[in-house]
Amino acid sequence: MLGSDNRGRGGIDPTKGAPDMAKPPGAPAHRPLIAFCGVLILAAGFTSSLHSQPASRPPAPIVDAATGSRAILHVDVVGAGANRRLVTAAVFPEGRQLGALVVGLGATWSPDGTGFAFFDTQLALKLRDRAGQETVLFQGDQNEQLYLWQPAWSPDGKQIAALTFVPGATGPLKMSIALIDVAAKNVQSRFAIPRGVTNIPSYSTPPNKLRWSADGRKILLSWESAAVLDTKSGTFELLPGGPIVAEWAPGGDAIYYLDVINRDRPPGPILSGLYRTKLGSGTPPTRLLDQQQLSAMGLAITARVVLGAMTLSPSGTKLAVGLGSSTGSSGKLHVYAVGAAPDSLVPDKPLATFQTEELIAAIEWAPDETQVAVIAVAKDGVKIRAVNLGTGGWRTLATLGALDLNGREAEVLAFKALSWTQ
Repeated sequence: MLGSDNRGRGGIDPTKGAPDMAKPPGAPAHRPLIAFCGVLILAAGFTSSLHSQPASRPPAPIVDAATGSRAILHVDVVGAGANRRLVTAAVFPEGRQLGALVVGLGATWSPDGTGFAFFDTQLALKLRDRAGQETVLFQGDQNEQLYLWQPAWSPDGKQIAALTFVPGATGPLKMSIALIDVAAKNVQSRFAIPRGVTNIPSYSTPPNKLRWSADGRKILLSWESAAVLDTKSGTFELLPGGPIVAEWAPGGDAIYYLDVINRDRPPGPILSGLYRTKLGSGTPPTRLLDQQQLSAMGLAITARVVLGAMTLSPSGTKLAVGLGSSTGSSGKLHVYAVGAAPDSLVPDKPLATFQTEELIAAIEWAPDETQVAVIAVAKDGVKIRAVNLGTGGWRTLATLGALDLNGREAEVLAFKALSWTQ
């Protein structure tokens, strides 16, 4: 699981040297789960072994010339031993694989599909266009470094939000949301993240959302707790409770979220309810489903890899929710119809429900919203799969290089591990 606190258990310190991935440490002794708090240094650890590697392979077309289809970008592991490394790979929706595109993480499509942003091994944020040309948008230094989780594009494609931190000897580190001007290639503004939303390097919950509102004014950040930044006023609105799995409501004036309790106690994390909270209203959140109703639907938080995923479609008319199931080793994907009206989501009546044999670690919508791609975590490995919402048919598009899901290697799934429209 990407989500257990590893203080005092040989954890990875993101302010110090980077271990070699070719010799990953074992999992924490208390259970076969791994700690999430080494995300930054896991990526940095690849830098030392990649100095002799090319920054990227020769350009491969990432948009199909005949159909106009975008490739699905995904994290992968290639090589073996000392040459083992993290890359961003790609596969087209029909299953044609492009292989590794760049040595880097967090690949995220631009809104217009002309390129993607990613973090390279020198801890820089880069833009790669369709021709394979790479441009540095932001390079960290000794005073401010990028936290390699994911870049988030503004709806108009003019800015990218990324998390940064001030390096220090002790935690919690000071973290900010930096807004990077894509054209000017510099940081336009920074907003200090309130204490408690993040807690680096010692924290216990994987981050699950960094996304702009549809109007391009606000940014939702969900981690140890959740907050919404108003980029015009510079103020944060804290959401109720602690760790949640969160996503925007279509109008950009509210947040849907699943509340997670019992993180650190047996039998493990529990879904306590599905809520909708209206921003700036000062009123308590509206509970749409309680714990008993969620359980009756067969939905559960899994203790493996991630807590769950919730993703609004590009048009804002559908909501995909991927969670574990009551059986423990499988997952469920629910697709809901949503709209601007607060009562448009009927939580106990999804448009469609898809049972999976694997746990769902990430969700991405196809640009035309006819398909949903997921990162599926099974006993026999990690796969990129897609479901046709019309037929309900699943297809396996790619299988990732072998990952030790009981060790630190599984932390690669905590990066922006999948991108089709976001």
